[in-house]
Amino acid sequence: GEVLAGSAFERFHESFLASRAAVGDTLHYAAVLPALPARGWMQVLVRTISGRIGSMTVDLEDVR
Repeated sequence: GEVLAGSAFERFHESFLASRAAVGDTLHYAAVLPALPARGWMQVLVRTISGRIGSMTVDLEDVR
């Protein structure tokens, strides 16, 4: 697949990190993704500052 990169990713990344909000004992982040292909899969990988890694794969047709 393709890795989201370039200025579109940088804007998403900055917006995502700037959205940090404490909710109880957890932190929540949110941002609007740049335009994505109409079909295919998107894998989201997240690494915490403690080194834990989580991932989720989404069928893009399910989020349209």
